[in-house]
Amino acid sequence: MNALFHYYQVVVDSLTAHPSKRYYRLNRIFLGLVFVAGLIFWGLFMNWGRGPITFHDWADITAPRLTLIRNAVSSLTLPLNASTPMDMGATASTKVLAIPDLLLSPQIVFLPFMSVAQFSLFQVVLLYAAGFWGLLQLRRKLNWSLLTFGIVDVLFNFNGNITAGIAVGHLTWTGYFLFPWFAYLIFEAINQKPGWQWIFKMAVVLFAVLLQGSYHQFIWLLFFLGFFAIAYYRNFMTIASAAVFSVLLGFMRLTPEFSLLDDYKNEFIAGYLNVGAIYHALVMVDKPILARLAGVGKYLGTWELSLYIGFAGFAFLVLFGLIRPWFRKPLKNRYIRCYIPVLGMVLLSMNQVYKPLRDTFDIPILSGERVATRIIIVGFVFLVFLAANEFQLWLDYRKRSPFAFGAVFAFSGWGLFEIFNNARQWRVVAASWYFPESEFNASKWTLANQYTESAYLNLVLLGIAFTMFCAIFLIAMALHEKNQRRTRIAETPIHQLLAHG
Repeated sequence: MNALFHYYQVVVDSLTAHPSKRYYRLNRIFLGLVFVAGLIFWGLFMNWGRGPITFHDWADITAPRLTLIRNAVSSLTLPLNASTPMDMGATASTKVLAIPDLLLSPQIVFLPFMSVAQFSLFQVVLLYAAGFWGLLQLRRKLNWSLLTFGIVDVLFNFNGNITAGIAVGHLTWTGYFLFPWFAYLIFEAINQKPGWQWIFKMAVVLFAVLLQGSYHQFIWLLFFLGFFAIAYYRNFMTIASAAVFSVLLGFMRLTPEFSLLDDYKNEFIAGYLNVGAIYHALVMVDKPILARLAGVGKYLGTWELSLYIGFAGFAFLVLFGLIRPWFRKPLKNRYIRCYIPVLGMVLLSMNQVYKPLRDTFDIPILSGERVATRIIIVGFVFLVFLAANEFQLWLDYRKRSPFAFGAVFAFSGWGLFEIFNNARQWRVVAASWYFPESEFNASKWTLANQYTESAYLNLVLLGIAFTMFCAIFLIAMALHEKNQRRTRIAETPIHQLLAHG
């Protein structure tokens, strides 16, 4: 019996302890298994790169764009114009680089060697790996145990929002996996005064998101930065500068879009109608169908609504993300003001908030979003991270009985079952059953560059020039700040350095 209790204690200690050398080997094994499990998950979810891609946005948007980009890469040609107008949701255009959510990240060089379905799996797995690495950095910064990290990993990587989006062909949603890097910088700005190095890193992260074709996610992160600047007003100018330079660095992808502004009529569809709709999105397994929104009179795909984490995940968010922080002397919680941007993102996802805001201020950053429900995902992700911090504190500061840990493990198991049961309903093969088959003809999507469209070409060149200038400026300022800090440290007496740790 004593031996059994000893092994139980070792397991509990290793799963709940902060990152340390004591359980280094066990940490490596656990994290390796979790990462491989994620690779297997996405492989199964996407049918190991075998499709089908003949339905919904796979056939209408993703496959045509990837086919065209593949032709451009194979011929070493800049993809300026397509032979056939490309679907952009609200309109269509032959101006390829004017499509804001176009995948133009360096990994497109592998497109000529893969089918569209194979590259799509490659893209998801690559960004999943980048996101997992980001979660590991967050774990070190926020001192999460293996148990806390495991919960975050499941809620972040396999929730209903990202699985439903990818299921119906939103491959450009993969920029979502870079959110942990964004969050890492947000928490860094809270813990230490941000400067030019922070601005540079933030701009690079948002630029990487934009290159994945994740234009919408790029805009949502700018919204979050706006709320974050208000919440942490003492660093307002630095945070606002990060947002401005993120836009300037992304000009090579943003300026060509201006050539379509006169033709682009992006009609607003809907946001969440009430808190009950958000609750439904979190706990109910929906099929990939069009659902009529009561009170709005419009239909919206359930993939635009889902945030599914199941009842266990919902309980975790409510208990540790919403209730416990306010019973723990909020003024002593350094992250408490982070709830302001979280609330801001939730409000923007509501129909009653975003629609009048969009109607009043008819500007591209607002009018580009016609489905406000999508915006909530940034707030959701941060709520998961904040809940994880509280859960870790719960693990740290009180001795828990075997019953308490048994309940945690039981809830974790239940949550895993709920998450993967939802994913089984939404895997690409299963999702295709709910849509009519669409014909995809690869020969239809070829390059037809028109070098006489001077206005469009000038916008492309102007954007590239702005991006290059901004990159050089940010690198110079970041290096200058770094050298200044080194000089200050070198000139500081050793006893003062020791006094400050």
